[in-house]
Amino acid sequence: MSNKCKSLSPISLYIHIPFCKKKCNFCDFNAYEGIDDMIDDYEQAIIKELNMWAPTLENNEVVSIFIGGGTPSRMPVTKLKNFINIINESTNLNKSAEITAEINPDDIPDWDIKDLQDSGINRLSIGIQSLIDTELDLLDRQYTASFALKQIKLLQNYGFKNINIDLMYGLVNHSMDNWKHTLNKTIELDPAHLSCYALGVEEGTLLNYRIEQGELSPPDDDLAAEQYEYTIKKLKDADFIHYEISNWSKKGFQSIHNSAYWDMSEYLGIGAGAHSFLSNKRFSNVKNPKEYISTLQEMKADVNNAIKMKQVVDGDFVSNKDLLNDSMIFGLRMIEGIDIKKFKIQHNKDPRIIYKNIIEKNKLNGLLIEDESHIKLTKKGILLSNEVFQNFI
Repeated sequence: MSNKCKSLSPISLYIHIPFCKKKCNFCDFNAYEGIDDMIDDYEQAIIKELNMWAPTLENNEVVSIFIGGGTPSRMPVTKLKNFINIINESTNLNKSAEITAEINPDDIPDWDIKDLQDSGINRLSIGIQSLIDTELDLLDRQYTASFALKQIKLLQNYGFKNINIDLMYGLVNHSMDNWKHTLNKTIELDPAHLSCYALGVEEGTLLNYRIEQGELSPPDDDLAAEQYEYTIKKLKDADFIHYEISNWSKKGFQSIHNSAYWDMSEYLGIGAGAHSFLSNKRFSNVKNPKEYISTLQEMKADVNNAIKMKQVVDGDFVSNKDLLNDSMIFGLRMIEGIDIKKFKIQHNKDPRIIYKNIIEKNKLNGLLIEDESHIKLTKKGILLSNEVFQNFI
């Protein structure tokens, strides 16, 4: 689809794939094991939803696509390629769009690498989490550290350079030596991007249950903070740019898609449980994959009011107050902080005026700093970022 005569607004697309070989014990995402028999029907539901949204996107330019999960690599890569082709044919897809797929190391041998090369996917996000076998077992990951390293090197040998690796620190029964080993081994791989997250123990997960039952000790917050500080220093020495609280990249490889979230840009979610932010409205699809499939099978598109599509089950317009608060939180997640001029253009308000008392309080506590162009977290503020964000909730 081409729309060269109009000025197009950028938008990012997210496609949710809910299938997993085995759901990890820490995961509270919309993911399911044992439902691979739905893959073909789910593919058709995704295609139908993409086609239904296409008319609504005629004045948008798709600048990024993120295929996440769950585990997208549970689906044949030819199906993911089909999604990308449909987006290319039915929307204004930027020729240089960042197109990411999440994959697990244990699924890579099942994929045809040549099909992957021809799919249009130009960025891979690989959930390694740890390179210590006992930790991988504890997290219910289905591979060994040596296997994971081998698969990443295989992809690199096939020419995939834009690779993100997800790691987790602050694990149960963790140690500084184990984290140093995982981080240093990952740096040796020379990935383009690294995402390092502290383990969150979420209600309803098997990990939370085992901790509540006393089978496992909860993560050590002080150790996690020490590991994070080590990560900042080590990755700086390895020439990674720390551009967001949990994300580092080599020059030119910052995530376009994730940056759209942090920048409060518009995004559309496709698939079971997928979330969207469009025309100052947040909404989400029906969560259960079986219900999502049946809903799409029964639907006819209402192209005049796509947000009333029956797969959309929850949504509301975002108040100006919430938009401002979210802009502050997401902006402060960026290491460069909030661009004051950009904030004023976006909201027609000066954050230094409307949040004067909050900013001053956090400056006195050593958590924020301010200059003529930006408001940002200090080093101490980054470590205590959740405490700062509470001011805007």
